[in-house]
Amino acid sequence: MPGHFENVVVLNADHSGVCKFGDSFEDHDNFKLVQSNIKDLYEKALKTGQQLKRHQTIRQLQNVILRDDHDAAYTQLKPNEVRFLVLRSGSDTKKSIKTAIEVEFHVESTDTEKTEAYEALSYVWGGSPLDSAYNVRVWIRYLTYVELPITWNLYCALLALRGPKNRRLWADALCINQRNDVERSEQVAKMGWIYQHAANVPIFLGGESPRNTGADEYINRMLKFAVGKRSDSKREKEQLLSVSALLTRRWFSRRWVVQEVALARKATVIIPGFTSVAVYNWEMPWVDFADAITLFSRRRAEVVERLTPDDAFGFGEIHALGAASLVDITNNLHRKDSEGRILERLLDLESLLAKIPMFEVTQIHDAVYAVLGLAKDTQSRLSDSKPPIHIDYHTSHAVLFASVVRFIIAQSNSLNILCRPWAPSSSELPSWIATVVTYPYARRPDGQYHRQYADTLVGSPNAKGKVYSASRKFYRQSEAHSITDRNFERLIVTGVEFDQILSVGDKAINGNTPASWIIMAGWGDVNDECPADFWRTVVADRGPDGEKAPSWYRRACEHVYHRIGNVDLDTSKMITTSLSDDADFLRRMQSIIWGRRFFKTQRGQPGLGPPDCKKGDIVAILWGCSVPVILRRVAEDQSYKLVGECYLQGCMDGDIAATVEDTRIFTLI
Repeated sequence: MPGHFENVVVLNADHSGVCKFGDSFEDHDNFKLVQSNIKDLYEKALKTGQQLKRHQTIRQLQNVILRDDHDAAYTQLKPNEVRFLVLRSGSDTKKSIKTAIEVEFHVESTDTEKTEAYEALSYVWGGSPLDSAYNVRVWIRYLTYVELPITWNLYCALLALRGPKNRRLWADALCINQRNDVERSEQVAKMGWIYQHAANVPIFLGGESPRNTGADEYINRMLKFAVGKRSDSKREKEQLLSVSALLTRRWFSRRWVVQEVALARKATVIIPGFTSVAVYNWEMPWVDFADAITLFSRRRAEVVERLTPDDAFGFGEIHALGAASLVDITNNLHRKDSEGRILERLLDLESLLAKIPMFEVTQIHDAVYAVLGLAKDTQSRLSDSKPPIHIDYHTSHAVLFASVVRFIIAQSNSLNILCRPWAPSSSELPSWIATVVTYPYARRPDGQYHRQYADTLVGSPNAKGKVYSASRKFYRQSEAHSITDRNFERLIVTGVEFDQILSVGDKAINGNTPASWIIMAGWGDVNDECPADFWRTVVADRGPDGEKAPSWYRRACEHVYHRIGNVDLDTSKMITTSLSDDADFLRRMQSIIWGRRFFKTQRGQPGLGPPDCKKGDIVAILWGCSVPVILRRVAEDQSYKLVGECYLQGCMDGDIAATVEDTRIFTLI
């Protein structure tokens, strides 16, 4: 052999008759052994002093053994096809984290009656794959593989799922060609089918194992109802904080997980533990984990009372726990049979969008696309018909969101969606698309949630009865659909221009009531009886469940101000130091005024408006909207910007609107 290198292997020659390998995994293992031997032969041949350029020869060898072309890993999918991956078993029984992750792709039709069993992974991407040093090796042919960059979180998930046998999976970052927008649009539309037909949905939470923190022990005790009502032991407090930290991991903030969990017939929570040479998993069925989340959230108020202020802050807002919201939403999305098959979808698109603004997306379009497969009114009527909202990542998100609003208006015969925060914040959106900037809660950097704004006045879209009925009229659908996509930013509505803002008070920062408010309300001496217009305004004339404000709220308001005098009211501090009745009033007040401004109109009526309302803004009642809104005239073309919803004392039940006959058209931009 030495001295006759050119006779050993001729690159690009036809060696098909020399040695053949089948498609089985045993043949693949044999091939890897042969491949290793061939590489050794090349190296020995190169060391014999042949007169070939070493660099050129190695480069040719690399072209045979390794390909780094991303597109080579993906074949074009037909509209009815899905790409799965087979995660190859580890080469080392210890599952060393230093070994390469190896997969191969299999394409299968969704039209077949029986699909080979697979699992659909639910996880957090964890950043951009292009910024990661972690790769997965995708085998294309015997002598060719492509190394695709993946995020650290996906790398850890595949490592945790790899076992002694090959595992058939679906993971979006790999099974969808992310560089092909056409394929991405088609495959995202199939994700509902993928998760609904999966044999199991592994939920990879990542992070530190619960075994290391004691969270697993506390979870198991909760499920056995073995947790006492009160325990001040240091160990239990540490476990409580560990469970709280576990339930704030990023997975619980992803919008896509709502669909992935809701559609799953079976799901399993997986959290890996890593050593220098091995991976060990903590696992629990999702149904058990979901019960633990619910039981834990029910005990949070009691738990917070036993913690220091710093530890209590770590628990965030009790009612806004992302994990608890996820369980509540997924449990009420569908009616299923005993095998987990969906019998009926229960929520429409507007209800879904109103429930999940705190759940995040990486791609802004997914704020809508992530829930289309769940809503009862966005499904195709016939198997061969197009859905009412088509998935297309080439469409601008502004056009998409505008079409969603028009669709909801047509479906609900209501304009309340204009006041309901649901869309991710974007400078490209028209004013009549309400964004999450005014959603009551926001996610903190530590994963917990805190209040950032007051509760919405229009209430929940699926509530049994409307909280208010300012317009007492229905919206006429034809006017909502008279605008083409070329002018997507304009929405034509009808209503009445009822009043104009004359003066505006300071903003209620962190739910604290500025002293200027009581002066504006005409309550100069807080020892006098509280004006009804003031105390009714600061609670929006309703109780916490939407009922008319109880009359004892006046007494509570007077009692609170008698204690502090004519100064700014720190509602949070007063809640912790007040009697229960006062505290209930203050909680209601705080939930209504947080971030809003008190104003007076030219007619002398008090109200509460958005933080950026100002003198000269118009108070209007739009037919089909249950609450008044504040509009700002744009001088250039006599159109209007929607500043936001508002409370106007005495105008919330339609009595005044019924007396105004000067109906006009408003063009919102």
